[in-house]
Amino acid sequence: MKSIPKNLKQKFTQIQIKNSRIKIIKLIHFLLVSTLFIRLAFIHHVHADQYIAYMEKKETKLVFKKAKPRGSIYDRNQQELVVNTPITTIIYRYNPQIDINQMLATADLLAELIDVDTQKLTNRDLDDIYRREFELSDDIEITTQQRESIPDHAKQAFMIFRNMSEAYYGGENTLKFDVTDHEIARVTEQIDLLPGIDIVTSTQRDYPSVLGHHDLLGRLSKEGGLPTEHFQTYMLNNYAINDRVGTSSLEHHYEELLRGHKSVHTQNDSHQGIETLFEGYSGANLTLTIDAAFVNQVDEILERRMRSAKNNRPGAKYLNEGYVVVTNPNTGEILSLNGLVLEEDGTATKHPLGTMHNSFTMGSVIKGATMLTGYEHGVVNYGDVVHDKPMIFSDGSKKGSWSSLGLINDIDALRYSSNVYFMTQAIQLGGDVYYPRSHLNLDLAVFDTYRASFAQFGLGSPTGIDLPNEQSGLRDSDRSVAKLLDFVIGQSDTYTTLQLAQYVSTVANGGHRYALQLLKEASIPVSPYESILVHSFEPKLLNTIDLPEDAFRRVHEGFRQALQMQGGTGNHVFNNASYNPAGKTGTAEEFVRDADGKLIYTTHGHLIPVHHMTFIGYAPADHPEIAVAVVFPQSELPMHKNQLVLEVADDVFKAYFGWYQS
Repeated sequence: MKSIPKNLKQKFTQIQIKNSRIKIIKLIHFLLVSTLFIRLAFIHHVHADQYIAYMEKKETKLVFKKAKPRGSIYDRNQQELVVNTPITTIIYRYNPQIDINQMLATADLLAELIDVDTQKLTNRDLDDIYRREFELSDDIEITTQQRESIPDHAKQAFMIFRNMSEAYYGGENTLKFDVTDHEIARVTEQIDLLPGIDIVTSTQRDYPSVLGHHDLLGRLSKEGGLPTEHFQTYMLNNYAINDRVGTSSLEHHYEELLRGHKSVHTQNDSHQGIETLFEGYSGANLTLTIDAAFVNQVDEILERRMRSAKNNRPGAKYLNEGYVVVTNPNTGEILSLNGLVLEEDGTATKHPLGTMHNSFTMGSVIKGATMLTGYEHGVVNYGDVVHDKPMIFSDGSKKGSWSSLGLINDIDALRYSSNVYFMTQAIQLGGDVYYPRSHLNLDLAVFDTYRASFAQFGLGSPTGIDLPNEQSGLRDSDRSVAKLLDFVIGQSDTYTTLQLAQYVSTVANGGHRYALQLLKEASIPVSPYESILVHSFEPKLLNTIDLPEDAFRRVHEGFRQALQMQGGTGNHVFNNASYNPAGKTGTAEEFVRDADGKLIYTTHGHLIPVHHMTFIGYAPADHPEIAVAVVFPQSELPMHKNQLVLEVADDVFKAYFGWYQS
């Protein structure tokens, strides 16, 4: 029998292998098709109802409609300070059925009809616009020249599209505020070609009173965006990306009261079936404690008196700022908050927040707190007498009063503004007794004793004012014996004018320190004739000075004599005042500084000595209605006396009581 040729045997083996592979492929194909049919049958017969329900389900999302108007602000006499003025705006309402290509087409057309601000476009934005315009890849570098060549229309379309995209987060977004009549007409003609675009009435802040856009009232964020700081917090509280919020002063501090609240609805993806979950409401209207006419009058007093002093008194060469705070000492209500800065070019800038942001050494006005601290710790008794003459220390240095006053008691010390009386007190509180040319061994922890006591009056501590960013002044780091003697006469730590006002108010009312407040009441309007009261003024007692009434009576009498009795430091201005004032003058020794706080030197390299002039007072002395604090930094050169601070204080009292004549 013949054998099979070798080549035929190999072909037969290859055919067998191919047949086996085909069978395996057919088996896999059969299994896949079978699995598919089984899965389809399973879906059709077992889960059909679930899948049908899923296909028919409409996506539902929360939609926040535009917020109701922001609350207005009024003074204590219901004069309008901040109101809402209607303006026309163009908005985009988010609709999930409008795709990105439709949005791009809408933005492109709208850019031909309105002008929008493109100043906020970054270089990165411009690069994106250029690449899109010329269909370039993202890795292509764009030059400055190329950015500058981008047409305005492309920039505006980009800004509009970006603002439209941001409507996803809040339901709608404003594309342009305060639209012109011409723009309204053009958009109205094309409105059918602009899906999601609408023309609505919005509001902007207006300032109709004599105060105008006063810094005390505050400002809103600019049109077109929330502030970057605390951005996430705003978004979590249902703000839209371009909502305007308070960024300073009262607008910021009372944002939660002033803001209008959005209506909340549910809406499915077919834009049907809208259901209201929460009906929005207007922001609260605020009534302040200030009297706008009085504030304006004090501003006029400041400017007139400061200009006159600057032009006519050599001692006022370096005068460039002044501050006044007026309060109701029995409640803590702020009646007026004023500051004025004279610029180098002669213009006057109102700076009321300087009363709480800028601090100075205040001089002898703080001696009332020093005296009451002495009473509290038993180193001064009512009627104690000290011989006021210059004090000479072991190193030969001297400290004294403005004159040798002879034998004086506690009331005289305030009337004549003795330094020696209060330095003697500090030495005793520090555990020693003064002898001429002897060494003083004092417990310097007495610094802490004085500062803790002063803080009870508001000196060196927050006043509780309802404004952001209040400053508390600066503590002198020098804890020497010499500095302690300076401290008790107001030549060490710095305080704000606002703190002086709280201090004098606390003295005037007999030891009750009230938080200083600007908000009298807040109410939410529910109709043109009805409002719901949500806040009513109540005095906020921060602390009470634990001293007998007699201690305050002694200080009151010293303050009254300082202004109304012969020899008192303010008598030459207030001796005939019919409103019965009490108060204290102050002079703090300093050196001239420029507008940035840097020391100024003469051509010979010497510092220039200057005085801060200060005043605190209240009236009537027996039943105080108002308390006043006045501060004029570097307003007097040592050899040129300047009674500007007393003249302004007198004018402010007269303005309050209705007797002021400009």
